[in-house]
This record gives sequence, C-alpha cells and structure tokens, in this order.
Amino acid sequence: MSPPNATAQWPRRNSVTRRPLWWLLAFSCLVKLVYVFAFTDYPHYLFSDFGGYWERAMQRYQGVDRDEFQWAVWPPMAHIFLSWLFHVIDALGLRHWRLETVLTVNILLSTAGVACLYSITRRLTSSSRAALVVATVYAFWYPLVYFNAFVMSEHPATAALLFALWLLVRFPGYPAPLLLAGGVLGVAVGMRPAFGLMALPCGLFVLLGGPFAKVSVKHAAAFSIGFVVVIAAIAAEVNRISNGQLLGLSANGGVNFYFAQCRTREVVSSHAGATYWLIPPATADRLENGRIVVKRPFHDQAFFSDLGWQCVRAQPDLWWRNFLKLHDLFLGPLFPSAFSAIGFRELLPVFQWAALVVACTAPLGFVAARHARRRRIAALLLALGAFATHSASGADNAWTNAAANATWNTTSANW
Repeated sequence: MSPPNATAQWPRRNSVTRRPLWWLLAFSCLVKLVYVFAFTDYPHYLFSDFGGYWERAMQRYQGVDRDEFQWAVWPPMAHIFLSWLFHVIDALGLRHWRLETVLTVNILLSTAGVACLYSITRRLTSSSRAALVVATVYAFWYPLVYFNAFVMSEHPATAALLFALWLLVRFPGYPAPLLLAGGVLGVAVGMRPAFGLMALPCGLFVLLGGPFAKVSVKHAAAFSIGFVVVIAAIAAEVNRISNGQLLGLSANGGVNFYFAQCRTREVVSSHAGATYWLIPPATADRLENGRIVVKRPFHDQAFFSDLGWQCVRAQPDLWWRNFLKLHDLFLGPLFPSAFSAIGFRELLPVFQWAALVVACTAPLGFVAARHARRRRIAALLLALGAFATHSASGADNAWTNAAANATWNTTSANW
C-alpha cells in the first residue's frame, strides 16, 4: 500500500531493522511470564475489583446476564469479554488453568501493545532507533509488568487503544482502516469509558490528516462511523441486560463525578437488598474524609451528579484543590497494591517519580520540534488526549504509568 500523497514517505521495512524488535518482544514477554508466575502470589490476587470482574464473568459464562450485579456498578463490557475468553479456554481443554491462561493472555496483549507502540513511534519519527527506545521503556516499565498479575479491564482496553492508534498513523488516508480504527477504539471505550476522551483528539487527528495526509472530512467520517456504531451496540447490550434501567456504557459516571468534586473517602449504597461500597484508590488512606451512606443505587447518575454539583457550588476554591490532585495522579497510592510481589516496594517509587519526570519534560519535545507544524499538532492532540483520559480516571497513578509512556512516545516523536 502506497502513501496517500506523493510527498509522504513510509519508513522502509527490512529484516535487519525489525530484528531488534522481535528480540525485544520475545525477551519482554519472557520476563513478564517469569515475573507473574514465579515472583508474584497471583492466585491470591482475585480480591476487590479483580475478584468482581472474575465473578461477573463466571456469572455471564453460566448464562446469567440480567442480574443487577452484572451492570449496577462497573462497565459490563470488560467482564463480557472475559466470559467469551472463558469459552475459548474451555474449548481448548484448559479449564483447570483458567486463571493462568487469562494472565498469559494479559501478557500477550501487553506484548502486542509494545509492537504497536514501536510502529506508532516509527511512523511519527521515521526513526527505528527512537521507536526501539520508546518500545523498550514501555516493555519494561515495572508497573506495567506488575499489572499483568491481575485480572483487569485495562489489559484488553489498552491493547485495543494502542491498536486503534496504530491504525490511525499507519493508514491515515484510507477509509476502511480508519473505520476499523474507530470500531476498535469503541471497544476500548466500552471497557474503560474514560478512554472516551481519546475519541475527539483521534477524530481531529484524522480530520487534520495526521502527519501524512491532507485534511479530509471523508476520512474523519469513516472513523466516526466505526466508533459510533460500536459504542451504540455496547450501549444497547447494557440497556438490555439492565432491563432498560441504564442508558450508556456504565452505571458509575455520576458517582465518579461526585468523588472528583467532594471530600469523601467512601460511598455506601444500599438499595433493593444489595449493598455496595466504593473507595477510590486516591482516597483510600484519607480516613478523615469519612463516608456517606445513601439508599440510592449507583446507577442513579442524576442523584450523584447533583451531589457533585452541590460540592462545586459550595467550594469556590475547588479548581485549585482539583489541580493539587496531580500529586495523587503521579505519587498517590497505587491500586492494586500487592506487597507480596517481588520488587513492588523497591521499584514502584522509582517509576512513580520517573512518570512525573516524563510528564514534565514532554512539553520540551514540542518546543524543540523540527518537524512540520501539522505533525506537531497531531502528536500534541494525542498526548493531551492521553493525559486528559488518565487524569479523568480518578487521579489514580495506576493510569499514569500508561499515560507517561504515551507521552514519552510523543516526546520522542517530536525530538
């Protein structure tokens, strides 16, 4: 496939330049496998949210899809994907190694993300060396290696996000791949709704043509159609399993807004005989913030949104307090925290500070950029989208580890 216009030049591919990538993928995959299965206590990590994902996936696998537990708090798409994986695992005769197989899939998705990030950087910089540096940092970023020991929605969602971004920069002038990119991004957003903030910068990236193509409404329309169709399909399924009680991708948008605006450590919801507790990672160690107990379900988003707006109106300095949450985004408590994992206590602080350094130095890449103005704008859109996405996810520095690497990518692309 040739570039969309005569002036664009794809980086040339050959076995010599790709050989270091294959070694990197193989070695990083091996490192993650050894770390997860030899240096963590992974059988005991099905607690809290992770145990919830597993239980809801098992429930769906067994044919129960309309129970309130399936949709009342967390976005259903993640455990729906996991239930499909259970069917594949059983078909392969690996039923007795379900957890080990799921964690191995985590590692394979993580390795695929390394390959995508390499290709994205190479397309933006025309430099195999820069791409290899970015991919290596991402492949061995300790928190991302550590996360592979947990059953989390981030694994398939992040892989889908990176694959969508790869499609955007690899085929910027072709409607069919852009349609697919929109659909894949829709899958990522279905699993992690906060990723929805990436849709606008990605759409503008396509509209502006990225680094290789001309401005094109047709291409932006193709991307948007793919995205909207998948989002609509996921929303329809959520509406079906909730018996029409839920419109959207998840039930917790309102309560997330409440936590972002109000000084509360914990919300307890008692409704229809069920009780749920929510404690965001950023507030877990702030006992002084107390709790509220409500007799409303978490999917009553209007109720929690109204509480959040009451906090906004009652606190004129709220914008400054929210700005100070940047500390939590980088240096706050990490969820999940499994101190039994080898290296967790020693390596986590190092990489938390490294994430902060990357975020602070990234803007220098745009100042020192030597590339065309449109390329800088395109990379900036993706970087801002990444940080907006992870910042909006509750100031949890588990997200920042991915955000820092995305920013490293765009910084290298501009240097």
